[in-house]
Amino acid sequence: GQRLDEPSREGEVFMAQPRSATAMAANVSGFGLFRAGQRNVCALAAAVLAFGDTWQRAAAATVAATLPAAVVDIREHRLPDRWVAFAAGVLAATAWMAWVFGEFGDVSGMLLGVAAMAGPILLLHLVSPASMGFGDVKAAVVLGAAVGSVDWKLAVAGLTLAAGLAATIGIFGRMRTIPFGPFLVIGSVSLKFTDVAG
Repeated sequence: GQRLDEPSREGEVFMAQPRSATAMAANVSGFGLFRAGQRNVCALAAAVLAFGDTWQRAAAATVAATLPAAVVDIREHRLPDRWVAFAAGVLAATAWMAWVFGEFGDVSGMLLGVAAMAGPILLLHLVSPASMGFGDVKAAVVLGAAVGSVDWKLAVAGLTLAAGLAATIGIFGRMRTIPFGPFLVIGSVSLKFTDVAG
């Protein structure tokens, strides 16, 4: 017969099922969040498309596409690649549309925007990966290119605003760790809408 202290096979299977179900639920939930976020981003992007020229619209739509990534970063302290890639795809698609209509934009401004926003973050990541994740670097590349397409100086201002807000909240909130991605998005959103309003 089976010893009392020996786990039964039925028990092993029963214990494995909740873990499998939990993993499946997490995957389904994540996919549902991604699809719902896509719909929200499309609605927000449609609202901002009414303002500015084609490149301002491209930048606004791209910045809007990073908002769900910021929400995930607040909850889980990570910037999901799927949302950063989605934002990059929005920028590429809208840039292609601008080129089709003969608006070639400021490519050098985009490159300078990437260097201005992503360069310092990449350096910090290389020096201390624990304090600055590579997801922040990738998000800064997309955001820097987006705001740089309008004016590369916006990337400098956006990074400065993000660092200032993060430091202020971290100090006054006595937080040892704080996600930086949301502040990058907040800085870019604030400057983008200020630029459009101006």
